[in-house]
Amino acid sequence: MSDVLQGKVRDYTPATDTASVELVHHGIIESWLDGIPIHPAVDRSFLVHGADINLQVPDPNRLTEAIIVGSGAGVTAVSRSSSAGVVTTQTGRTVIATGAGGAGSASITFSPAFVAVPTLTASADNQLPVTIGGLTVSGATISITGGPANGNVYVSWQAQGH
Repeated sequence: MSDVLQGKVRDYTPATDTASVELVHHGIIESWLDGIPIHPAVDRSFLVHGADINLQVPDPNRLTEAIIVGSGAGVTAVSRSSSAGVVTTQTGRTVIATGAGGAGSASITFSPAFVAVPTLTASADNQLPVTIGGLTVSGATISITGGPANGNVYVSWQAQGH
């Protein structure tokens, strides 16, 4: 018999296909696990910082044998109050298909849309330079150059604003 625990992705490492996970909702304060393998059926594009995931463990005393068996939606939105009003943070992950020259772009959509144009940061898994264009309250375009010819580049992004 095995247990299923809930957690949040704190980092995904494509080179080893593992993730760092913070365990939540089970009574251990700030418990992190590094190098957790991911079941082949889990879509890697959903493994963004802050994404909800499910971990399967043989029993609660063998956390180091955990495996990620499920993930939440590809976009996570969190709101918090501040002196400037409600600040919303959305995170997501997208794949950019590259052409023969190694360049490509993808459109992302903020759901829900922001009230004002947010601040957007993006990072490619393979450390390629990322360009952000067409930033609006409802989305943006993320572009890369210097990628693999006719390949895929995975990009994580975070938008924050009102």
